[in-house]
Amino acid sequence: MKTHILVCCALLLVSDNSPAADAPFDVGSINLTGNVYYMNQTGDIYENSDGDGTNTVTITPGFGYFIAPGLMLGGMIDFKKISLGEYSESTLAVGPRVAYYFGANRDRSVISGAVYPYFSWFATIGSIDYAYLSDNVTAKSVGVTGGIVVMLSTSVGLDVGIRYSSDSWRYIAADANGTTIQMGAGIASFIF
Repeated sequence: MKTHILVCCALLLVSDNSPAADAPFDVGSINLTGNVYYMNQTGDIYENSDGDGTNTVTITPGFGYFIAPGLMLGGMIDFKKISLGEYSESTLAVGPRVAYYFGANRDRSVISGAVYPYFSWFATIGSIDYAYLSDNVTAKSVGVTGGIVVMLSTSVGLDVGIRYSSDSWRYIAADANGTTIQMGAGIASFIF
């Protein structure tokens, strides 16, 4: 239900009568993105007795609307799959995202091939599905992503970045906290 409300709000936000944008990062542009992040942890702290390391894959589709040149407000879905040998868990969360793309005000006579560094902030809340636990577990994350978008055409770019998050899991009787650093890549598309 929250996802439906979020999607409806996003559609209302982008369906206003603002002037047409002339470039990917201009006011009125819409951003659709999808990234995949990967992390592998090995060593005594992260391996089980069979020597299996921890593998984490995070998929983050998102959307946004540029409210000023280079400044985007939007949302994201965060799906995370963590595995350690035969054990696995998955997390599904949603939340807001704010991003700023540097260099968006410069002369953009040629967009294809341009490189735009960016910095973004996000916060998500969701639930964790454990194979061995029937209790409800709430997952919260707050983090930042820094990276670059290399424009492959005037409206599509390759997004490469590093993501840091502070994570909090709430069980019925206990809390657990931690941090994550992941590297990833994806595609960013801009509708203008």
